[in-house]
Amino acid sequence: MQGAYDYRLVALSVLIAICASYAALRLGARTAAARGGGRIAWLAGGAIAMGFGIWSMHYVGMLAFTLPVPVRYDLPTVIVSLLAAMIASGVALFVVSRDRVTGLNLGFGGLFMGSAIVAMHYIGMAAMRLPGMCHYDPGMLALSGLIAAAGSYAALWLTFRLRAQDKGGLLKISGAVAMGFAIAAMHYTGMAAASFTRSGEAVDYSHAVTVSSLGIAGIVIVTFLLLGFAVFTSIADQQITAHRRLAEELYLSRQMLQSILDNVPQRVFWLDRDNRYLGCNRAFAKDAGLENPEDVAGKTDADLFPDERLRPFSSDLRAVLETRRAVLNSEYRLSDVGGERWLRASSIPLYDRDGQVFGVLGTYEDVTEHKAGEEAIKRSNVALSEFAHIVSHDLQAPLGLANKFAQLLVRRYGDRLDETAREFLRFIEDNLIYMSELTQSLLKYATATQPEPGGQQQVSLENALQRALLNLQLPIEEAKAQVTWDGLPTILGYPAQIVQILQNLVSNAIKYRKHDGVPHVHVSAKDNGDEWIIAVEDNGIGISQENWMRIFGPLKRLHGRDIPGSGIGLATCRKIVEWHGGKIWVESELGVGSRFYFTVRKHLETPPEKSVVRQHQSPVLAN
Repeated sequence: MQGAYDYRLVALSVLIAICASYAALRLGARTAAARGGGRIAWLAGGAIAMGFGIWSMHYVGMLAFTLPVPVRYDLPTVIVSLLAAMIASGVALFVVSRDRVTGLNLGFGGLFMGSAIVAMHYIGMAAMRLPGMCHYDPGMLALSGLIAAAGSYAALWLTFRLRAQDKGGLLKISGAVAMGFAIAAMHYTGMAAASFTRSGEAVDYSHAVTVSSLGIAGIVIVTFLLLGFAVFTSIADQQITAHRRLAEELYLSRQMLQSILDNVPQRVFWLDRDNRYLGCNRAFAKDAGLENPEDVAGKTDADLFPDERLRPFSSDLRAVLETRRAVLNSEYRLSDVGGERWLRASSIPLYDRDGQVFGVLGTYEDVTEHKAGEEAIKRSNVALSEFAHIVSHDLQAPLGLANKFAQLLVRRYGDRLDETAREFLRFIEDNLIYMSELTQSLLKYATATQPEPGGQQQVSLENALQRALLNLQLPIEEAKAQVTWDGLPTILGYPAQIVQILQNLVSNAIKYRKHDGVPHVHVSAKDNGDEWIIAVEDNGIGISQENWMRIFGPLKRLHGRDIPGSGIGLATCRKIVEWHGGKIWVESELGVGSRFYFTVRKHLETPPEKSVVRQHQSPVLAN
């Protein structure tokens, strides 16, 4: 008997196969993401939905094939074929939902799933009741089984690869189309393997049913509803899971941030544009008299600090909202009958997604002890400077007197002394001169960073260098040194101190020159964002790397008295540079030369003793 296909139903069967494949990809992702009882539920529900979809494709494909004799279907056999489809789907979901899937897992899973699909197909064929006999071509039969196994392996691999939530929808659709055509290929290869001949034997129609056009429509509608419900449920569950995970992550992030804020000594708070508090840490809540930081939400300064003197930094908060600029490290002195306290506060703007300022983040801390320490250091430095002056003055007189008597002794009694005695006297005289120079150097070091009467000024580094070279005119001429420079910037600092840095570095470059060479010194500047990097380069004897840091310490000399000096010059440079907020270092190679670098900020902070603070009379805040 020759059969014919209704290609409309063929196309519909392929569409059902593609939809079932897409549902498989969605369900595979949800089953893999689920845990515990939820995973079992997704396995069962997914197996039913996918199995019904694959079974529906099979029967619509069979119904698309018409014979010149009436055909009915044995209902119990049809149900068995449906169970086979569901088992195949359950195996597929189980395999792809595992955390780790190997090639061996996919191979066994594909073989089992393919066998189940082949069983579904041929059990479904066996459900046909018609006055004729069905015969199978062995080659086509084997080919259909091979296609089923290979298609199942590919479907499992594709489902596993695309189960991640971040895989694109277009990629899933493309995979579903490929899987759908593979399923349809297996089915129609199995149909091609069958041939029918008329038979006069009686047919058992006891449990057989006829499928009408209305029945076909019902199967198709139920299939699409079931697959649609499965896909919708997987999408909804994915969204719900994603929102739940996001909510958990936000909660954990907030708890971690709150825990960090609650364990820092600074008071931290944030407000909206209406000056209503959005949150704070525990230290601020304690200052505000609240038991829990969450109680601050919605309150204003007036609610928490009725006395305006308790919130001296309110003007900073308003300024941040108006200017959209941060106000950092403002200092406030609060005084009451209990004494004096200092606060250091900072305020920065908070921006929303559109770049608009929606509030302010503020911090403040009690720096009373720090300020007391600064004052103690300041007093100590003043005392040290005074001591250096006194020591220098008191030492200079006896040193000078001893030197004079040594010279007088040489002049009056030199001809009566032997060579050894005269050598001793020269040694005494040299050491007295060295002690006098050392005393002067220590005095310069102690007073190197004293504020100059004119305060900080705009200093031209080029003018400062020329002044330093004028001071070094004699040693430059004696050594025939060549000093060059590039265009040098203007900075803010203390003029005499800047001259001292350049003078010391150029002097060292000349002093530590090679014996058989002419010293070349070059000064340059490099823009480095908010600071300048100044370089003083020479072609001198160089410095070994292990001494690059050591030479900046006071009284650290590498060459003894072979080369004149006190070991104070580089230490003075370091002290002045750090006083100006910079740093100094050296890079050198023995026998080649050295390059000294120091940085100066383009806009220097005011030194501590000149800083401007705001004073308030207020009650004392809680510690």
